[in-house]
Amino acid sequence: MNIRELLPSFLRRADPDETLQKQAGNGRGHRRPSDDEMLLMELRNLEFRFGRIDKSKLSSDVKKKLNDLFQRAPTWDDAYEIESQIAMLLTGDWLHQEITARLREALERKAPDADALQSEYDAFLKSEKKEPTVADEVLRSLLLQVLENINWQKKLKHLARKIRLTATRRTLCFVVWALLLVLWPYFVWAPAFIWVHFGLYTALTFGLLGALFSRLINLQSSNLKLEELHNAQGPGYIALRACIGVCGAVIVYFFLQSELVQSVLFPVFKKLGEDVKSVGDGNLFQISNLARLIIWSFIAGFSELLVPSILSTTEGQLGVAVSARPATPGS
Repeated sequence: MNIRELLPSFLRRADPDETLQKQAGNGRGHRRPSDDEMLLMELRNLEFRFGRIDKSKLSSDVKKKLNDLFQRAPTWDDAYEIESQIAMLLTGDWLHQEITARLREALERKAPDADALQSEYDAFLKSEKKEPTVADEVLRSLLLQVLENINWQKKLKHLARKIRLTATRRTLCFVVWALLLVLWPYFVWAPAFIWVHFGLYTALTFGLLGALFSRLINLQSSNLKLEELHNAQGPGYIALRACIGVCGAVIVYFFLQSELVQSVLFPVFKKLGEDVKSVGDGNLFQISNLARLIIWSFIAGFSELLVPSILSTTEGQLGVAVSARPATPGS
């Protein structure tokens, strides 16, 4: 049995619908259809590339290894092993073409050692021009390293996607609770002490919401490392970042209330009681001061730089005020 006879049977077992049905019947239907479709495309590409190889170059060891792969359900690791077998069968110009194509792919994927492997291949080409030698084994070794880098990058990307989805789902659960806290006094009955301290309650809840919204945006960044994503999926880590946002909102709340800096952008706390009364009466269209407090509280929770900047500026102003204080008599 040759590879072209073996591979189609492998592809039939890789049919996405059939695979999903089998997994669902076994209670393991967790693989996404898109993953199966991409795997099927990869396997079909391998079938085409296998068809270009001379059958006489296939040894019994290769056939046995492929048979072992075909006996189990196809995975990305199986596709990588088949691709490695292709690399071991290539010679001459085909080998150079494959290395060039795979190095290009590794560079596009930003694989860990792509630049170093490209430099190594360039150095080999220069030495080959000076002293031509038969070095297919060396090139195959280089190709296997490139394939390993690409496969590792694919695994990291797949793992990062799964962790990112978990972190996003857990953060969204926190966001739902934060929204309930925010909207509770507006649409549901609230005890009297909430209305007495409604300004502080607003700062706390919208600071919480801003911090969680910041986490959701941050999770969509492609610059996060795997370790950072792993930390981001922990409920304790999410709660910690939310608490930091709440603390920032409280600091901004008291900073604005102190009136150390005055601006039309800041809420007037003397008129905040009127806005709170309007909210209690169900009138949400005349709460400009409360709306400003909401915006600043949300920004304080969202931005990790706002509160340190405020504290640094206040520290500088305090230092100037102390230095400018007139000396007391007799000092």
